Amino acid sequence: MNKVNQNIKQIFSYPLLLLKKFTKDTFVNGLIFGAIFSLVVNIITIQIQKSIQKQRIYEALENEILTNSIMAAAIMNENDRAIKDSVAPDYYHPSATYNNDVWGSQEALKYIVQLDPDLQAELFSYYNPFILQVNETGQKDILLTNDALKNCYTEYESLNNLKKSACQRTYYNFLENESDTASSVHDWSEELLEKFHPTKDRLKNPILRLIMGKKAIGALAE
Repeated sequence: MNKVNQNIKQIFSYPLLLLKKFTKDTFVNGLIFGAIFSLVVNIITIQIQKSIQKQRIYEALENEILTNSIMAAAIMNENDRAIKDSVAPDYYHPSATYNNDVWGSQEALKYIVQLDPDLQAELFSYYNPFILQVNETGQKDILLTNDALKNCYTEYESLNNLKKSACQRTYYNFLENESDTASSVHDWSEELLEKFHPTKDRLKNPILRLIMGKKAIGALAE
């Protein structure tokens, strides 16, 4: 009789034990699922942040190259105008210094190495040695020109026509050399921008466009 009662008790208690076990397993499984889900979300978030940062660096570098191109075009136009108008030598003529701040940052180099190897090679050649040498040579040229024209700057109006012509010739040679260099900077910058166009890539990418927006400099968006 006791054995029968025990069997009956087991029969009625089994559903409660099964429910308890199911509830316990579900809780544990929930914890595991939550931990995995949280890990996946964190990984995705980190990857998105890295992608956004990389995109920002690429666009900043693209903007820097565009700035060099615009500066070079402005230098050519201004120097051509000065020669055409036969202006007097200008001691305060600004030294042409092209930008390489973004390129020189450690953050940029970290992402540049992820680009296509051929594009990397072109960027490295453009910035170093080309832009670096252009800036160094430009600084030397303007110092030498200022030294050669020191009397022209202070006494230009009192000089006779022959000496004025000599001053202008020296000054215009400097401007022409500066324009020739600017032309090279402009052409190479434009060639790079045809191959390296992260702004256009962002505008074509629905995810990046959603996260980072659709705003862009007109010259880089076209």
